[in-house]
Amino acid sequence: MAGGCEPDEFADAPRATATSSDGERAGEGASTQPSPSGGSAGPIQGQDRPPGHPTLDGDSAGGSAPAPGQQMEAAGPAVERPTPEEYGQAGPILWEAPSQWEPRQQTNDMRFAEYAMDSDEGTAEVVVFYFGPGGAGGVDANLDRWASQLQGGPQPTRATRDVEGMTVHTLDAAGTYHTDMPMGGATEPMEDQRLLGAIAEASAGLFFFRMLGDEAVVTSQEEAFDEFVDSLTDAS
Repeated sequence: MAGGCEPDEFADAPRATATSSDGERAGEGASTQPSPSGGSAGPIQGQDRPPGHPTLDGDSAGGSAPAPGQQMEAAGPAVERPTPEEYGQAGPILWEAPSQWEPRQQTNDMRFAEYAMDSDEGTAEVVVFYFGPGGAGGVDANLDRWASQLQGGPQPTRATRDVEGMTVHTLDAAGTYHTDMPMGGATEPMEDQRLLGAIAEASAGLFFFRMLGDEAVVTSQEEAFDEFVDSLTDAS
């Protein structure tokens, strides 16, 4: 596992839920059904929010989980996730990933796509998140959260660029990585981490791209990440 690569701060983002025959919600013990293309339509609706998380459209105060066997109403459409072989070639947004990034199966239902990289200097990963139109809050709230997770390093920097007609917001932050798991479980701080992030305003909603891991590895991949972001194409 890349240093600083788990858990996902997006584990609380809006996601459509499915109820199994046992009444379990997908992502809480129930298996996710594969899509016809070989990917899976992961759940994209949840209610719980960690402390300090920005309020999302459609949230209701004091919401509770459904009783066993009860279907939870989805706030948005299910998002079909591509297979690793389809990464960047299928979906509302397309991209070209560097050959040194190893595509791997999504390790949880929050992730739209992910890549891993290992070297003698450490490990890092690139994760793509997408939760449908209006999912996961706004640009500034998410950039603020990403930046706050890296502490003790230089001042995080932001920029905005146009990529094939899309506005893309970028972030560069480094330091000791801190985050909280969903439902309040804490993770150990990890030193010498770096995060490169990009949020693309696509026709189908916001797409989130995050490279996170050992600073030496991320720094070695900085140019590759920049080219990756420049390859984004809105296919909606």
